[in-house]
Amino acid sequence: MNPITMSTEEVLSYRDRTVLCLTKQLDLLKNIEELGLIRPTTGDKNEDGLLTREELPERRAIVEGEILKLQKFDVVLAVVGTMKAGKSTTINAIVGREILPNRNRPMTALPTQIIHVQGKTTPTLKFHNPAVQAFSGSLKDKLAQNPDWLKHPDLQEVNIQELITQIQSGWQFDAEYVGEDAIFDFLRSLNDLVRLAEIIHNKLDESISFPYQECKNINQLPVIEVEFFHLKDKDASQGNLILLDTPGPNEAGQNYALRKMLDEQLNRSSAVLLVLDYTQLKSEASDSVKQQLLAMPTLAQDRLFALVNRYDARDANSDDAETVKDLVFHDFLKDKVLREHIFPVSARHAYLSNRMLQTLASNSEKPDFIEESWVEDFAKMALGVSDAEDWDDESLDKITKRAQKRLDESLMLEPIERAIAQTHQTAPVVAIQSALANVGDLVQRLNAVCEFSMAIAKNETDSQHIDLQRLLISLQAYSGSLKNLEHRFQECLMDLSEKSMEHAQKQVAELEKNIVQEVDRTFGKIVSDAQQSIDENSQYVKVRDYLRKMTTQEELKKQQMERIRAEQLLHETKDGKLVFTSQEQRDDFLKCCQQIISQLNQTAYMAANEIISDSLKLAYFELTKIEKEICDIVREVQAAFHQNDVKIELSIPSMNDSMKHHITPEDYTYERNMRYEEKTEVREKDGALAWVARKIWRGGKLEVKLDYWTDDKEKLRANIIYNIQMNILKKVKNAVEAQFVEIEEEYVKGNLRTITQITQQMKNQLKQSFEFNQRNAANIDAIREQIRQINLQNNEVRTDLMQIQEQFQ
Repeated sequence: MNPITMSTEEVLSYRDRTVLCLTKQLDLLKNIEELGLIRPTTGDKNEDGLLTREELPERRAIVEGEILKLQKFDVVLAVVGTMKAGKSTTINAIVGREILPNRNRPMTALPTQIIHVQGKTTPTLKFHNPAVQAFSGSLKDKLAQNPDWLKHPDLQEVNIQELITQIQSGWQFDAEYVGEDAIFDFLRSLNDLVRLAEIIHNKLDESISFPYQECKNINQLPVIEVEFFHLKDKDASQGNLILLDTPGPNEAGQNYALRKMLDEQLNRSSAVLLVLDYTQLKSEASDSVKQQLLAMPTLAQDRLFALVNRYDARDANSDDAETVKDLVFHDFLKDKVLREHIFPVSARHAYLSNRMLQTLASNSEKPDFIEESWVEDFAKMALGVSDAEDWDDESLDKITKRAQKRLDESLMLEPIERAIAQTHQTAPVVAIQSALANVGDLVQRLNAVCEFSMAIAKNETDSQHIDLQRLLISLQAYSGSLKNLEHRFQECLMDLSEKSMEHAQKQVAELEKNIVQEVDRTFGKIVSDAQQSIDENSQYVKVRDYLRKMTTQEELKKQQMERIRAEQLLHETKDGKLVFTSQEQRDDFLKCCQQIISQLNQTAYMAANEIISDSLKLAYFELTKIEKEICDIVREVQAAFHQNDVKIELSIPSMNDSMKHHITPEDYTYERNMRYEEKTEVREKDGALAWVARKIWRGGKLEVKLDYWTDDKEKLRANIIYNIQMNILKKVKNAVEAQFVEIEEEYVKGNLRTITQITQQMKNQLKQSFEFNQRNAANIDAIREQIRQINLQNNEVRTDLMQIQEQFQ
């Protein structure tokens, strides 16, 4: 059954079943902890079982959070990206007004919720977090006890000084803020409070820390309630759509505690809206966002959307929309996202257009032009108007049409419809799918703990434990074998990498040779064509043509300059140089060079992907031999569990999932700085009148000002080849080598190591179960019955969740 087509009653029924399962799971966690089946960590990960007592609060918080979201069908769409990528502008574009400040002020100190509330045209921010309130109160005491702190240079900023004055007066956050201005004031104060805490912690007293731990649950964060412009006419949904504005990884104040809290928020989100900067796709900051997303194990492809913002910054030489989608799909997110969920957009154009359309719909008249306001921004963007007088001349009809046109050109309407409107309409289904994904790992681990405990408890004598003891020994051997195979895998990968690189280097060298030949052939043709054009334009113009055309001194001057330029260009070209006597000539020539390089760029990358494909085929053939041994060990472990009536599921991902690497062409603009000279020369005039002038009054002279751009042909050829080597071939070589690094990261460290770790944890858990039995030998019968009841409850929960999962896949 397609979950989207379910009736309201069916969705509510599955929601209630899921909530019941998760509630039982909370009870199960409590019972296991009280019984002592889960022990504290030893501090050594190699000694920990599948669950430790220290991680139970966090596991419990995840389940509680999913229950809260399910009860209201909340869908949390986390908006992530680097600072300046346009997260706030994107949210403003969706909402249709400046709900978050976006004028060069990083305001997202903590994740902030923006929830769509039908009919709520005046935004309201609510914040209830006793820990933050208590923290600001404690700072008042600390500042009073340490008056010298106020002299610290890092605390002299105006905003920080104003906040300190407020804290000293006993200021606290209000529970509610109404309207944009009040919301901005709150966000600024919260941001400054976080910054103040960081300065004090890092420079004055490290015992003082902002209470990030008390901000990790979504109900502890600020929430802004407002109607989303593009959802106001949509049918009311059963659920709630919540945008979660998050700090970027490169924003100020990104310490470990905030990073950890943010990671927890992301892992609990229902979906993610990734905002990338079109102009900074290759930056280190964007790479940190990519790694953050790739590390989210429960994020499904259909619940990730990527907006490539500032697409309006492209020029004639930039990638088109389809190339940008390919780059993000194949390279940036490594197939983590569906290609149809990638959207090149201009969030700023969409925001300004949306806001103008909303304002016009509400007031039926254009807003006043105010400098440094959104109206001025819109006027410049849509109409090219930069002052109030010109704005007054624009008609209401023209402004409306331009706003709608710029909104369409922003390309934001499609992602708003597909990522926002559809997510809002399908909120109940998305909420259930998200809950099942986010608790999946805990369900499996709880199942294993219960199965191990039950297997030990149901045997009354040591002799009946012989098979389990053998299983423990086998697990130790399996764990050791997996580690050995992991080392073998890495050694084999290193050897293959060296061999493949040697093979690839030869192929790249051959590619380079072919490219140099192609440059010489095509470059020579361009120079020949330029020279032929010069020859054609350098013929002396006949006297009768001059007499026919020459009606003014300016015309004579123009004709004479054309001849002089053509002769000069021809002369210098024959001497091994290229001379351009107009900027237009120079730009046309460089445009030809750009075309050559772009064509060679495409050819080089096609060849590079063939090189990579060959290398990976060789690697795949060799590594699958080791993968088969790993699979055999996992199957043996599985069979050993089943023989002892322990229902444990183990699996390893296929290496095919790691064999999807290829590279996408990166266009770049070829630039060449030529030698520039400005000359003034005196030449004799040409034509019949000039001859007469020379004979009668010794005139006939013409002063000519010339601009020259000169380049050496051989140096230009070498420069083009060097550019291709650095911007294409070098990147190809690096990309070939990087494939093996990525295989190691994704398959060895990400997958094989996880299997090894889980096997080790199973061994530890089984060992802990034996120790638990020995500690409780005096009342083992009562303990056995408790474990049996826990196991029954666990099996019921697990079975029910699996059935629900089947309906929502």
